[in-house]
Amino acid sequence: MAQLNVTFNLYHATAARDAESEGSLQDVDPYRCFVAANWPVLGAEPTLFWQQALNQPEASPVHRQARSQLLAGDGPAQKLPEGFRLVEWTNRPQAFGSQ
Repeated sequence: MAQLNVTFNLYHATAARDAESEGSLQDVDPYRCFVAANWPVLGAEPTLFWQQALNQPEASPVHRQARSQLLAGDGPAQKLPEGFRLVEWTNRPQAFGSQ
């Protein structure tokens, strides 16, 4: 997980210098912020990836993609350990951008 954090930061630094990649930087930045904020937890317990992603605001691309993967039925989320349960908060913060 720490290596993913380093990779995102390297990409961010490179893309920030390149004006042509501004659109892709905006696409990747929510995931970079998610990994940066959660890597200590995810490094210790990687199976919490899906839970942490669902804890993001509904407008977050991280939340939306995790939710679609979980509902897909054949996505990578189906490899969770048997008996593993996820909880989707109804009262989580809804402000996106301040992850």
